[in-house]
Amino acid sequence: MIAHYNANPSMSYVSNSKIKYVGDLDTISFNDYEVDLVRTEDKVFGGHIWIKKDASEKFFDGQNIYSISGENKVITKHPNGEIGAIVGGPFGKSIQNFLLDIEKLKGIIQDTTIKVDVIPSQIKAHKVWELTMAVTGEEHQEFKFLVDKKNYQIHRITQQVGTGIESQFALYNFDKIQYTSTTEEDLLDRFNKIKSSYESKDEVYEEIKLLPKGSKFPPLSGTLYKQNTMRDIKAFKSDFLLIDFWYIDCPPCINAIPHLNALSKSYSNKELQVIGVNPFNNNEKDLSRLPNFLSKHEMSYPIMFIDKEAPPQYKVKAYPTAYLLDSNREILYATIGFNASTSETIDSLIRVHLGK
Repeated sequence: MIAHYNANPSMSYVSNSKIKYVGDLDTISFNDYEVDLVRTEDKVFGGHIWIKKDASEKFFDGQNIYSISGENKVITKHPNGEIGAIVGGPFGKSIQNFLLDIEKLKGIIQDTTIKVDVIPSQIKAHKVWELTMAVTGEEHQEFKFLVDKKNYQIHRITQQVGTGIESQFALYNFDKIQYTSTTEEDLLDRFNKIKSSYESKDEVYEEIKLLPKGSKFPPLSGTLYKQNTMRDIKAFKSDFLLIDFWYIDCPPCINAIPHLNALSKSYSNKELQVIGVNPFNNNEKDLSRLPNFLSKHEMSYPIMFIDKEAPPQYKVKAYPTAYLLDSNREILYATIGFNASTSETIDSLIRVHLGK
């Protein structure tokens, strides 16, 4: 199968997918996305891409992403490196599969820690192999591929991470699959023909500016989880406060939790208090999910729920966003995103100010 795909770098198909996100019971459908792929050595997507849905199209030429509106006759060029113009919306569901990186699939199959089962099956008129790959560990993951026995084409991919309501499920169906002779130049010629009769413009992204260093942090109060009591951050008398804006369905927020735990445990409560400020999950449905979430992602610091309309006054437009406040509750450090390097920077700042 892998050799077959490697021998045919250009292909077209129609993508129909269904996604169930963590915490949701219902699936969302993304149907009838027409895709042309030309696999290359490109490091961003792994190839040139053209995706069409009704009068809207997306084109990636190996450097930039273009949004093409047939209705408005406008082509919008997105900033170089802004892959969210595709992957951040419905169009991305049509290429979030292994068809642009078939070698990744090979790596999974050869991984001795992954259990692989192959059984004969059938989908519509096609006799297929059903290839199931289960990744056991702290969080269950399973991939299932339906591969045509005759031409080795992948007709369906399903993926499940976790179980129950805390699982995420994705199903990708590929119809009208064809290997083509389309080249990168062919896609570029198609784009240039459209461009000649359309208005062109560049999309300009507004830079996210956090509250400035040295400024007084605005008043902040909310409801503490479990205690169900209102608390103002003035009540925390520690030398430093680390305010982390997060929510439970935010993967980067989840990745930040171990680093925040480590910082919290490195100092006494008099020295540092970490507070996880959550504007979105203070509702009956999400509160019922929180115990299970915390059993998997322990948080050794208080959770404070605030009004969902509050984040703009703290200049929070992306998650996680964190502010380190000194004893005067002035901003010592601010960041979007949180990783090991962020944690080291905050730790160094605290130690310098504490004279450690």
